[in-house]
Amino acid sequence: MARIYENPAIDVDSDGGSDVECNRVEQTVQKTVEQVLRDGLSRTGCCTPLDMPPEFSEGPRAYAGPQRSRFAEVGNDPHHLTGLQQSPSMENGGFDLDLKALSGLLNRLDQSVSNTALDDALGRGTGPLGNLARKLADVFGSSSVRYAPHGTSLANVALVLALNSLTRKRLKLAVDRSCHKSLVAGLALINAEIVWIERDVSPVCDVPMPLTAKHFRALLEAHNDLHAVFVTSPTYEGFSSDDPAAIAEVFRASDTRLIVDSAWGVYGGLFSNTEFPNSTAPFASASVFSAHKKGVGLSGASFVTFNDAALCAAYEKFCDLGFVSTSPNFINYLVLEHCTDFWISPMGHACADRLARESRNFRMRLAEIDGVQVVAASDLGKGVADDPSHVLIDISDTKRSGRQVADYLARRHAMDIEMVIAEKILFLFGPAHISTWPNIVRALQDALTNLEPETGPREVVAPSPIADDWRGMHDAIMTPTRQVLPTHAVGCVAAFPISAYPPGRPLIHPGERFSKEIVDYLIAIEAEGARLIGVKGALNEFGFTVTDESS
Repeated sequence: MARIYENPAIDVDSDGGSDVECNRVEQTVQKTVEQVLRDGLSRTGCCTPLDMPPEFSEGPRAYAGPQRSRFAEVGNDPHHLTGLQQSPSMENGGFDLDLKALSGLLNRLDQSVSNTALDDALGRGTGPLGNLARKLADVFGSSSVRYAPHGTSLANVALVLALNSLTRKRLKLAVDRSCHKSLVAGLALINAEIVWIERDVSPVCDVPMPLTAKHFRALLEAHNDLHAVFVTSPTYEGFSSDDPAAIAEVFRASDTRLIVDSAWGVYGGLFSNTEFPNSTAPFASASVFSAHKKGVGLSGASFVTFNDAALCAAYEKFCDLGFVSTSPNFINYLVLEHCTDFWISPMGHACADRLARESRNFRMRLAEIDGVQVVAASDLGKGVADDPSHVLIDISDTKRSGRQVADYLARRHAMDIEMVIAEKILFLFGPAHISTWPNIVRALQDALTNLEPETGPREVVAPSPIADDWRGMHDAIMTPTRQVLPTHAVGCVAAFPISAYPPGRPLIHPGERFSKEIVDYLIAIEAEGARLIGVKGALNEFGFTVTDESS
């Protein structure tokens, strides 16, 4: 079976330098992949890059043996070769990047007359890209896989447009209110009728609850004319339903499609019979995966699983019209291929089992720290599963804030926390932490010991969403806009979704009016250091983007 790095269209010449140049490419392939595997999650949120345990440190070489790459010389110019080379001045497998070499390679690795053997960029062909797509479909248990070369954001837009093209009626969609903003863009373009899905929040842990079969059954009974349901699973915090089979049965008994943003769920598809929650890929009409979020590829490496041939064909149509790049990053596919091969191998599954086991140990040690509570699936009630690579803690009893701790860990220990809110911290736990998590525990203990308790009001509670639909999302985005300062924003109609990062969930969507509670909350959390998404800068300088009702 042809592999991406063995592309026959880019072969070595017969001159004496070919083997040398081919070795350069092989080293690039191996070292790029090993760097991804060493780093584990691309956004670990715990520490700087560290080596994997010795038994897994060889990465793809250990599970597949040395391979002579055919991803080789392009033309006669050696500068057309990729230029990621190990730098003797950098420890721990660092790289120098030869931009001229890399750009030369990427310019030639394209669907062009100079490279006809590189097959379809969506994964429909019979060459190496098609082989990888079929492998992913087999591993994830879906009918087919199509790539999203520039990430899940464009895939979400293309999926909404694809769905809209399958009916002549105005779509009626149930949409998870915590959806990604790219989905909002697609919804606005098609002017769909939207039923917002409001998640329950755990009264014990103040964490959004995952949606279960019970929720979906009630939703479809209340709205029996829905064309599709768009949901996010797992949640950013790592929680999902523990019985996806029951969800599958609900939708099999209905004509309504289920489309899942599973950006954080790629481990659930890769690892069967492990502690990772099962994926929605085997039964959802479509599921969108961001492989790069879990270190299974470089940034932008994403794909969509399909069990609906009509929806898949419509998605292809809009991708072909330009909703994905016609010049995708070929190296992204290559790293996705190598990382997938590693994780589905016996060694990869052994690493996943070890990751889950050490994640349990990490949680146990965190729970032993005075005032620290590990938020587990069991704390949210029955029917909830958690992902071992997401570790959420509550530090409210320590009288320190999450932002205090995050700043301390960054300053004293060079640790970059994935998410903090007033009293919660989210760690992402990857292969890099299998043997190094005790360092994180010690650093957290150090922070809690040396930080002074905070006094006064400490937590700003997010207001309930106010779904005051003015003219609809489509009109709100397509109409002229203006900027207003917070002091004049109450009653204005939002033209963009606005959320706070962390945790990133939208507080107001286009077409909804600003309430005093929402404005006051956004001002307060900005003052605490939260990054607001959907605003152009500091609120006291740029304010909010709202519709210009006078136009």
